[in-house]
Amino acid sequence: MKGKLENITLDYKDSKPVITFKLENKSDLRLIEEFKDVDLDIKIKKYSKKRSINSNSYLWTLCQKLADKLNITDLEVYKEHIKELNIYKQFTLAEEEAKTFKTAWGMLGIGWICEQIDIIEDNKVILKAYYGSSTYSRSQMSKLINNVVEDCKLQNIETLTTAELEKMNSRW
Repeated sequence: MKGKLENITLDYKDSKPVITFKLENKSDLRLIEEFKDVDLDIKIKKYSKKRSINSNSYLWTLCQKLADKLNITDLEVYKEHIKELNIYKQFTLAEEEAKTFKTAWGMLGIGWICEQIDIIEDNKVILKAYYGSSTYSRSQMSKLINNVVEDCKLQNIETLTTAELEKMNSRW
């Protein structure tokens, strides 16, 4: 649902804030009417355009073509490119906690990779936890696709032209 914060006032009876939103589509009213006069857990976030299915499917098509050429799986190609993009958070945990964390991180999705990069004093482990592409901004996703495209070109795999790629990326 898309809308804008329209107004913030204080209720004169109880001095509590009253927030007004203007919704983009009138039809969204049906979705929220059931919430009137009930306690809510409210979360607000900035609107961001969703990635097109075309860009995701194109990424996976290229990963498959590259995998076929390199005689590996498309998942290996995808994960390698996730790591190359280097979008991660570093964690220092006790060895036992690190095992649990790695499992939990990996359960977030196929691109959520966690690697041990060092062991330090007191049996502490340093982990690099890469974020999956589902969390990527448009520019990060565009860079991921462009990196896969470049690797495809190195393997003489046909890809979209630069203009076609830009057009697809602009639809996100």
